[in-house]
Amino acid sequence: MFLEILGGIIAIAIVLSLIRCIISYRRTPKRDRIAAIIHRHQLHREMDDLEYRMSPFYNGKRSSLKELPPPPYFPRPPAYELEDTPPPSPVRSEFVQVDIACPFPSPTVTTQRGRRFTLRNI
Repeated sequence: MFLEILGGIIAIAIVLSLIRCIISYRRTPKRDRIAAIIHRHQLHREMDDLEYRMSPFYNGKRSSLKELPPPPYFPRPPAYELEDTPPPSPVRSEFVQVDIACPFPSPTVTTQRGRRFTLRNI
């Protein structure tokens, strides 16, 4: 009697697993036929391109790489007229008065004692 119960449980488990597989199979989306057509078209284009490259008419170089591009345009610099002018004299003829009425501030020194910074005037 124990084997009959064990066999029944195993049979129910097999039936339930088959039902679950069928339900999950039906829930999967259908195959995208348009994507397959586009993929096949791309594959045919690649095969045709390879076939053309293997043909004797293909020379291996692109037409854009045969000729160098023209050099960039640089306009000519303007023409300068040469005039005989004396160079500027290095001697200054005028002096500028500098106001030094304000004294400079005294420098400060930063020292460290332990972890505390102190500022003091010299």
